[in-house]
Amino acid sequence: MSLLRMGATLGMQVANDPFSFPRRRVQNAVLVRYPWRLGDSRLHRFPRSVRFYPRGVLVAEISNGRRRLLAASVHLGLRPAERRRHGAELERVVLDAAGGAPAVIGGDFNEFANGRAIGAVSTRFADAALDVAGVTAPTYPSKRPQARIDYVFLTRDLEILSERVPSEEEIARASDHLPVVVEMALPR
Repeated sequence: MSLLRMGATLGMQVANDPFSFPRRRVQNAVLVRYPWRLGDSRLHRFPRSVRFYPRGVLVAEISNGRRRLLAASVHLGLRPAERRRHGAELERVVLDAAGGAPAVIGGDFNEFANGRAIGAVSTRFADAALDVAGVTAPTYPSKRPQARIDYVFLTRDLEILSERVPSEEEIARASDHLPVVVEMALPR
C-alpha cells in the first residue's frame, strides 16, 4: 500500500519527500489528522550519506488554526561516523525551522541511547521515553524486540504525558520496527 493511500485510508494528510529522479528518495514522512493540518514541508538531505541509501530529515509545519508545531521525521544511517554528523545537523535543522515554536522529532536513529547522534539531539530535546518513566522499551526487530533504536524527541517546552511501544502482533507484521507512541501537551 502506498503511503498516500494509507494516509487517505486513515483520514490523514501526508507530507513525504518529493520524487527526485534520478536521485533515490529518503522516504521519510509526517502524517497528521484533523484538527491538525499540514503547512509547509521540506526535505533536508544530509550531505555525505551513503550513495544508495540517502539520509535526511523531513520537516513539516502543522497547525490546528491556533497553535503551531514543527514535526520532523528522520532515518539515520548505519555507520557511526555518519550518524554523529547527521545527529548534530539534525538538531540545527529542526531548531532553525521551528523558529522558537515547539518541535517533535521522531524516527529510526539506528543507534542505542549512549550513541553520539542521540547525545547530540539530547542536548536540546527531551527523550520522551526517559522523561516519562526513566525506562525504555525495545523497538527492533518488531517480532522479538531486543534493541531500542527508534526515538521521539521533543523540545523541552512540550509536556510529555505518556510514551509507550505497542507490541501487538498485528503491528509487528506492519514493519520491522515497533512504533513509539507519545502523548504530549502544548505549552500554554
